[in-house]
Amino acid sequence: MTAKIYKFEHDGETYEIPSLAALPMGALRKARKIQDETDKLFTMLEVVMPEGSPALAALDLMDTEAFQDFLAGWTQGAPMGESSSSES
Repeated sequence: MTAKIYKFEHDGETYEIPSLAALPMGALRKARKIQDETDKLFTMLEVVMPEGSPALAALDLMDTEAFQDFLAGWTQGAPMGESSSSES
C-alpha cells in the first residue's frame, strides 16, 4: 500500500509530505496530550518535516496567508483534535 502524499508548492518548488490521514502513529502519539492546538499542529508537522528538511524550510518562509492555504489543503478541513475516522 502506498502512503497518501500531500504535495504543496512554495516559490515555484513542489514538496511532498504524508497527508494528514497518512501520518505515522509516532506523530499522533507525540501530539496526543498537547492541549494547545497550534503546538499540536507543529509537533505533528515537525515529525514529518524534520529540522533541516527542504519542506520545513519552505513552510518557515511562508507568510500567514500561504500557510493557511497549506493548512487547508493538508488537513482537508479536518479539525486537528479529531481523527478523520472519529464518530459522534
